[in-house]
Amino acid sequence: MRVFELLSASTERRLELVMRKCWTIGLFVTLNMWASLSIAQPATPDNSVAYAGYELERNAMWSLGTWATTNVAAGAIGLASTDDPKWRAIHQMNLGWNLVNLALAGYSLATIQRDVQSPWHAYRRSQRLENMLLINTGLDVAYIVAGAWLCKRGVDTGNPVDHGWGQALVLQGVALLLFDAIVAWRQAQITDDTARALRGSL
Repeated sequence: MRVFELLSASTERRLELVMRKCWTIGLFVTLNMWASLSIAQPATPDNSVAYAGYELERNAMWSLGTWATTNVAAGAIGLASTDDPKWRAIHQMNLGWNLVNLALAGYSLATIQRDVQSPWHAYRRSQRLENMLLINTGLDVAYIVAGAWLCKRGVDTGNPVDHGWGQALVLQGVALLLFDAIVAWRQAQITDDTARALRGSL
């Protein structure tokens, strides 16, 4: 029995190490991708200017997909490596939340190729994305507030599950707020540049 306990503890430590490595690598890649979005070159008035928004959206969805994949992998490994109720709640929230993010990113990447048919169509899609991102930033703040409230309630009531869910919700809200703010800022620049270029071509 002692041997099995030692093997189980060793397996848990290895899973935890794998989870941390996965999280570190994924976070590094995601932050680099987000940084590249913020310093991307502005659109220039040539024939491809109307597709700049499409390129930004594609890169943004790859970035979101990377973040989501990291959280799904780390969450699954974390659930398998701990019995602590607070940490299990954190991993559950991160896993479930980012399965949704992964589905959204995948759907966007799958449909964007079909939707971009002309410069004017790309411009209209760019406008819709900009408006959606501005709405999302407000929702992200709501996620952070809700997570902070849930975390406090968990502490006050001694409920580790609420505490863990709240911490995870704050983490995901902050990450999405950063992501949406960066992409919305770049999208606004591209939309303005594209509008000027299209007006100049008339």
